[in-house]
Amino acid sequence: MEQATKTPQQLTAQFQTNVKLLDDILGVSRNYDISGRELRIGGRRAHLYFLDGYGKDDVIERILAFLLSLTEQQLGSVKDMDDFASRFGTYGETGTEQDLDTIVTSILLGKCALLLEGMERAMLFDAKAYPTRGVEEPSDGKVLRGSHDGFTEVVKKNSALIRRRIRDPRLVMENHRVGERSQADVVLCYLDDKVDREALGEIRERLNKIDVYSISMGQESIAEAIHRPQWFNPFSRVRYTERPDAAAASVMEGSIILMVDNSAAVMILPTTFFDFMQETNDYYFPPLVERIRLVRFFVFLASLVITPVWYLAMMNRSIFPRGWPLSALRSPTACRFCCSCCCWS
Repeated sequence: MEQATKTPQQLTAQFQTNVKLLDDILGVSRNYDISGRELRIGGRRAHLYFLDGYGKDDVIERILAFLLSLTEQQLGSVKDMDDFASRFGTYGETGTEQDLDTIVTSILLGKCALLLEGMERAMLFDAKAYPTRGVEEPSDGKVLRGSHDGFTEVVKKNSALIRRRIRDPRLVMENHRVGERSQADVVLCYLDDKVDREALGEIRERLNKIDVYSISMGQESIAEAIHRPQWFNPFSRVRYTERPDAAAASVMEGSIILMVDNSAAVMILPTTFFDFMQETNDYYFPPLVERIRLVRFFVFLASLVITPVWYLAMMNRSIFPRGWPLSALRSPTACRFCCSCCCWS
C-alpha cells in the first residue's frame, strides 16, 4: 500500500491558531529548553520562539529592545511580514517563511521565529551560537611546521576555516539536508572550475537519494550510503582529515570535500590508493625531504613481496640450494630466532 502524500501546512492570518499549532508541534509545555514568549510590538500581539542554549542572549536582547520600541504609527503602514522584515529586521541573517515544517526545523536548528498578529508568515533571524570547542590541532594530525588548527563539530566554523585559506569566488559551499528526523546539514565543498562534473553529479545524486530517519554516526553513515560495501575491495574509498590545510589543498587539486554537521572529520572524494601514502608534513618540507614518501612506497611494496617469499622459503626449504642460509631453517621457531638475530645485529 502506497503511503499518502503529506500535505504541507502553512501559516494563516489567524494569530492564535498559529501560536497554538506551533506550541503543540514543538511541545513548549513539555520541553524545558524550547521557549515561547508573548510580546506586544506596536500595539499588536506577537510571539517569539527560540531554543534555550543556542541563542546569543545579547543579540536577542538588542533585537527585542528595538522591536518593542516600535509604535503603532510605524506599524500602521506595514503591508505584510516581508515588508516588516525589510524595514525593521536589523539583524543580518533575517528572512520570512510560511511553511510550517520549515519554521519548526529552523527553530530546532537554533533560529528565532517571530509571529505577528495579522501576518501569514513568520520572521526568522539566525542568532544562534552552538556550544563547541576550540579549533585546536587534532591529536592524530600534528605537524612540525604549518598551522596548528583543526576542524570542530560545527559545520559553519569548518566552512569558514576553508574560506580563510581559499579566497576565491569560485569556491562553492553547497548545502544539503539528510535524515528525515535528524535533518543533518551536509555541505559539499569544491572549486567550480576544477571539480570533476561527473563525480560531483554522482555524489549529489546519491546524497539526494539517501532515505534514512537519522544520521546517528555522522560522516560514517553518509559514507556507507554513498559507497556501498564491496567484498572484493578491502581498501577504503573515502579519506578523512581533521586538518583544514589538508582539506584546502585537496580542494585546490580538484577534490570534493564533504562536511557533516556534528563531525570534526571531513571526507575527501574521490580518493585513490596512493592518497593514503601522503602525510601533512609532505606539504611543508622541501622536495629533498619529501622523498621520504618514496621510501614509504618502497617499504609497502617490499612488505607485500618479502612476507610471502619468506613464508614460501620457510615451508619449502628444498627448493633452495643446500648452501643457502634459508635451507638451514627447520622450524618456525628457528625462523623467529633468525629474524631476532638479524634485527639485533
